[in-house]
Amino acid sequence: MTARPPSGEVQRPMTSVKGAGFTSRPLTGSGGGTQMVGLQSLTTDSLFHEQLTPEEIASNMEKEINELVEESATAALTNISSALIKAKEAARLVEKLQAHKAQAKLGDPINAPLRFLVYFNLSTQLEANQQNDKALRTYQMMVKEFENTPHATRIRVNMGNIYYKEKNYGNAMRMYQMALDNVSETNRIYRHWIRRNMAYTQLVQHQYDAAM
Repeated sequence: MTARPPSGEVQRPMTSVKGAGFTSRPLTGSGGGTQMVGLQSLTTDSLFHEQLTPEEIASNMEKEINELVEESATAALTNISSALIKAKEAARLVEKLQAHKAQAKLGDPINAPLRFLVYFNLSTQLEANQQNDKALRTYQMMVKEFENTPHATRIRVNMGNIYYKEKNYGNAMRMYQMALDNVSETNRIYRHWIRRNMAYTQLVQHQYDAAM
């Protein structure tokens, strides 16, 4: 969550192919000419997966997802379209990772911290690209998934900021209030930031007494 007033907030590892029936020497046909080896098969998922254990595949996917999120955040500084493309790819891969872990029975298939990172970044990039409806839908999905975690507060504040930009002040206030209700009284700085957003929302509605 920002402390500002409401506002608009791999390469696949190379694998050995020697054991898969490939040779580093060119093949010659009956006429002595060189034959082309099926190079396309060197980069297929089937060959890649045959070389690695399910755990290694999951680990590589997690690394690729993290790299995509980092690249997305960096691209957002200069190219928001590219940032969104990378954010969407990270979201696609995190779902693929979850399906892989479930199929391979690798314990709990849900990596909650990684999912939060991926979808929070996706929502941020959607908002930056003026796709507020999609950003809100993504945040709503996240609220359900992280309802009983501190993440829910941060998500609701960001939702409130989008509603504020759209001049939907009623929903903005509702999101800010729900966020505030989930913040401990001892977290004074966080509560102050949320209350400040609420005050700005009341001021633009000329609710001066309530904003004081």
